[in-house]
This record gives sequence, structure tokens and C-alpha cells, in this order.
Amino acid sequence: MADDKEIGPNTSIESGNKDSAPEVLSELVHKVDITENKAMTDASDTVHIESTGSSNFRSNMLQHVKLWSAVIVWYGLNVTHIMTSKSFLNALPLPWTVCSFEFLVGWLFAGVFWGTGFRKMPRFPNVRSFISIFIPLGLVTVFLHCGTIISMALGSVSFTTVIKSAEPVATAVLSILILKDYLNIYVYLSLIPIVAGVAISSANELSFNTWSFFCALASNVFEAFRAIIVKKIDFEDETIGTNLTPTNIYMLFTLVASCICLPISLGIEAPYWKETWLKSTAEMTTYNKGIVIFQFIACGFLYYVYNDFAFYCLGLMNQVTYSVLNTMKRIVVIIVSIIIFQNEVNVLGYVGISTAIIGGLLYSLAKQGICSRPRKQEVALE
Repeated sequence: MADDKEIGPNTSIESGNKDSAPEVLSELVHKVDITENKAMTDASDTVHIESTGSSNFRSNMLQHVKLWSAVIVWYGLNVTHIMTSKSFLNALPLPWTVCSFEFLVGWLFAGVFWGTGFRKMPRFPNVRSFISIFIPLGLVTVFLHCGTIISMALGSVSFTTVIKSAEPVATAVLSILILKDYLNIYVYLSLIPIVAGVAISSANELSFNTWSFFCALASNVFEAFRAIIVKKIDFEDETIGTNLTPTNIYMLFTLVASCICLPISLGIEAPYWKETWLKSTAEMTTYNKGIVIFQFIACGFLYYVYNDFAFYCLGLMNQVTYSVLNTMKRIVVIIVSIIIFQNEVNVLGYVGISTAIIGGLLYSLAKQGICSRPRKQEVALE
């Protein structure tokens, strides 16, 4: 899915045979004796140009339709996963179990993709190379994802989403401390509305939960660590391994994360599975119990599919477009969660949410260098 890259970051929407028209015009300028047959030939060339232009127009339209269809599916999968996860956690508060299952489903997809040859299996020269890279990645993946799920289990989806929008702050700070990587002034200025928005939203969260807040913050820190680890590794270096495509890299640290998360969840929650199930489903009908089980299974599949589909969408657009759409996705998640779960948000809460989300958008644009781009630079599919 994510390996298809029909439209990359540097692809222009004005693709096609742009040299047809100049060639025909050159012939018309240099030919003086135009006979009837020549006129017919020129007319044929003109029809060819118009046909080519029409073909390019249809091709561009199909590309736009493909892009926006992919975005709609991406949004739908992400929103459905979050709402399904929250609904299950409301019924059965077992966040570590949910996380473990979501990671374990990755093995099923690995068997399908690698077993059928749909994607080439990654290869490593030695075990040490694999361990040194993917154990740290798997470890931080466990805690960043579980931090998000636990935060969502203890608090509202909208609140967790707002706190998660502050991840750029952790990334900026850790990049300075670990990589000595200093960004431009616009990036740091964009952090101000993020911090202000999170502060306002937290202060006015009617169902504020301290553990939910700190778990979301911890998730941000681990996500920043993962970004830094990935940045320091040259996955194109064949001495590290081969077939290390973005989707394969995601697959690998998901599989490693499952091996780390499973024993943790077994130690923390497995002793309480039966008790939690009996207590939470005591007044449920058989049908409702089936719904809860279905939600649990759906969480696992939706988590992997929407993340994998995000890579596919990234291949259809440039980084700036992706950053903007990712910010808009947060807004959709917040709106849908407020509608479905009916969590109350006051006016200042909405102000904080809006400020943090806008700050996240400004950060993404500033980090992509949008402030220093030439005004007339062509941007693909925007």
C-alpha cells in the first residue's frame, strides 16, 4: 500500500508532454509553402496537442481525486481507531492489553506482506545490527503509544489530542540537548502558541486528570526520542541492512514493540482480566458483550492499517501538504470525539484547543522552511 509513490514530494501537477506545442509551432514558423496536405498535417498536429492537453487534464484530475480519496480514507481510519479505542477503554479499562494487541497484529500483516512477497523482507548483515537499531526504536514506540492510550483511557480524547499537539516542544528541546541541532527562529516562535494553548486548555479542562496529562506528556517525550533516533540512522546504508523502506521500518519497530509490550501487559493487567471483564460486563447483554469484543479486535487492525496508510498518503504529497493535513486531522478527531462522547468544553477550553492546534500548524510549516520559500515556487498538489 504505502510503497506506491505515483506522486512524490517533487512531482508537479503539470506533468505530461510539455514539448509538443513548441515543436509544432517551430515547424509552422519555418515552413512557408503550405499546401493543402500540409494544412491537414498541421491540423492533425493541433488536434494532437489538444488531445494531449485534454489527456493531461484528465490525468491531473484523477491524481487529485486519488489524493483526496486517500486523505478521506486516512482520516476515516484514524478517527475510527481512536473512537473505537476510547469506547472499548470506557467499557474495559485495560490500556496495556489494548496496546499489546495492537502491536501483535503487526505480525499478521508481516506474514501477509513479507510471506506473499508483496513487500520485500528486510535483511540484516548480522543480529547486532538489528538489535542496536530496532530494540531502542521498539522500546520508545511502546512507551509513546501506551502513554497516549493510557492518557485517553483516563481522560477525554480531545484533552489527550491537545496535549499531544505539544510534541514539537519536546522535539525542539531534545534536538538541542542531544543533537545540538538548532532550528530557525520561526520554529521556536511557533512553540509559544503551542505551550500557551496547552496551558489554557489544561487549566480549563472540566474533567482534568493529572495522570492523563502526564502520560500524554511522557508520550510526547518518547515520540521526540524516536524522531531523534531515526534522524541519526542512515537507513539507506546497506551495511545496516537492505529493503529498509519506511513501511518496513515501521513494521519492524512495531514487531519489536510487541515483544516488549506483551510481557509488561501480562504482568500489569493479566491478573485482573477476569475480574475486570466480570465487573464491567455484569449488566451487559450478550449482544453488547459481543460489541466490546469486536471493538477490541478492531482496535488492533485499525491501528496498523491507519499508520500504514499514512505512509501511502505521504507518498502522494509533499511534506508541507502532509503537515497541514495532519494538523487538520487533529481538529477532526477533537470535533468528532466531543460529539460522540459528549465531553464538556467551555469557551476558554476551545480557545486553548484552537491556539495549540494553530501553533502545531505553524511549527510544521516553519520547520519545512515555508517562511523562507520563494513566493512563486511550485508546490505539488496544493
